[in-house]
Amino acid sequence: FSKMVDPELEGPVLKVNEQKIFVRGGNWITTDQFLRFATDAQRYYTEVAYHVDMGLDMLRVWGGGIAERDAFFDACDEMGVLVW
Repeated sequence: FSKMVDPELEGPVLKVNEQKIFVRGGNWITTDQFLRFATDAQRYYTEVAYHVDMGLDMLRVWGGGIAERDAFFDACDEMGVLVW
């Protein structure tokens, strides 16, 4: 994964394995700041699926919250969602 400025587009371009990709992404803020549902893998799967259903293929994890649990990353991996 790398980020560069494309001189033709005059904007940012993301590359994965040296291939330019078009990304439709969103911001992920933790599903439950109080960790009541942090062990519920199905909840993570369902919420990541909402983003996939909206056509997003990348989620930026907000840096001001908690570090997400493995279940979040497992759901993203299973559904092909890039995490930044």
